Amino acid sequence: SSSCRRCVVKTNARASSISVATAALPKLDQDTTSAIENAKQQINQAISTTDKGRSNLSSTQRSQIASQLAHLESLCPLSEPARNPLMEGPWIVLYTDAPPPSNGQLGPFKGVAKQVIDLQKGTYKNELYVGGSGTDEDENAWLGAVLEATWKEWDGVYLDNDASVTKAATATTSSDSSNNNIDHGATTWRVDFVSLTL
Repeated sequence: SSSCRRCVVKTNARASSISVATAALPKLDQDTTSAIENAKQQINQAISTTDKGRSNLSSTQRSQIASQLAHLESLCPLSEPARNPLMEGPWIVLYTDAPPPSNGQLGPFKGVAKQVIDLQKGTYKNELYVGGSGTDEDENAWLGAVLEATWKEWDGVYLDNDASVTKAATATTSSDSSNNNIDHGATTWRVDFVSLTL
C-alpha cells in the first residue's frame, strides 16, 4: 500500500527554524498569521529533540507530530502549493518519518539532508552531507550523496502493485461527483528517480 511521508523543512537552507518567504503569499489577516506562527512554534518544539526524526520516537510521538503537521498544512493559504514559486530552491530537512538516506543518514553516518527543487526544469535532488560545516552542516562535507529525480504533477492514479488499492482509490474518486475533476497536481507530485551519485 502507499504511504505518505511527512517532513519539516526550512527554506533556502539558511534559516534557523521553519520559515516561509512571505512575499509570494496572499495577504493574511492577523488571526490566520497568528495561527500559522503558533503551529510552527509547536512543531519546532515537538521536533527539537528528535534528531531530525531519526531518534526512537514512540508511535504516539510520531502521531502527534504528524497531526501538528497536518494542522499546519490545513492553514496553508496557497490553493496550489505544488505550483507555487516558493517551492523553488534548496530546503534543509529538519524532521522526517522517511527512512535513510532521506532522513540524513547513510549507513552508520548521520548528517544533514537537503532537497533542491527546480520548478523550471521539473527536477528534484535529495542531497546528503556528512561531516560538513557551516550553518546547515552542508559545506565541505567529507561524505556526500545526491539522488536526482524528475517530477511531474500527479494525476490521482496510485502507482501500486496492489490492484485493489488502485481500484479502491479510483472508485472513491469517481463515485463522488464532486471529486470527478480533482486537480491532484495542484498539491502533489509524482517523482521518478534518475540517478544516485556518491
